[in-house]
Formats: sequence, C-alpha cells, structure tokens
Amino acid sequence: MFSQEINNLKAGQLYSLRLYSADFKDLSAEQENALSIQLEGVTLVPANCFTHVFANCYSHHFGPYTQEHKGWMNYHWRVFRANGTTAKLTVSDWKSAAEPGGPIGQELMYNFVQMQPYEAP
Repeated sequence: MFSQEINNLKAGQLYSLRLYSADFKDLSAEQENALSIQLEGVTLVPANCFTHVFANCYSHHFGPYTQEHKGWMNYHWRVFRANGTTAKLTVSDWKSAAEPGGPIGQELMYNFVQMQPYEAP
C-alpha cells in the first residue's frame, strides 16, 4: 500500500489519474489485479473510470515475454472532480479493507502513477 497527498488542485476542476499494475511473480497471468484505488476529497466520475487488462506490444520483447508468450498488465484510469485544493490518494493491493480479492502472497507492482487536469470530450 502507498498513499500521497495531492496538492495544488482547483476546486471544481476535473482531473485524471492513471497508473499501471502487474503481478510481479507471474506476468503471464491474464487477470485483473485485486487493487483498490481510493481518492479522498474528490468526487469520482464513474462513467469515466475503468481498469483495462492488456498484453505487451508484439514488437517489445523482454525476458520470456514475446508475441507468443505475453506479459499482462492492468491500466487503471480514474476521472474525478476536486472538492478542494488537496486530496489524498491511497493504492492498496487489497480489493477492499475487508477482502484481499487476490491470492495471498501475490506481489503487485505499480508504475507510471500520473495525475493531470482532464478536459471532458
């Protein structure tokens, strides 16, 4: 689990949060990771929030992961409206506070955590 305060928000402004996650021990498992993304001090826009399971690009090979033996990752996207000038992001490898959601001992890794203003289409 990790958390961080988000500063310099503009109340009422839309923002997007995105990050990648993967199963550190088994990238070959095509699965949605048991992951909880909590944002306090904001209002989520559920219609614009999703998680997408995807494989490595056919042209990028690393270790045992190739076009034939894919490595799988999750792309997490959340859109929210800031309620004030600060918020708090918490990411946990449990689906909820009471339910792990994934196998005990699974090690998730996270990368490319990015937040930026969002312009609605």
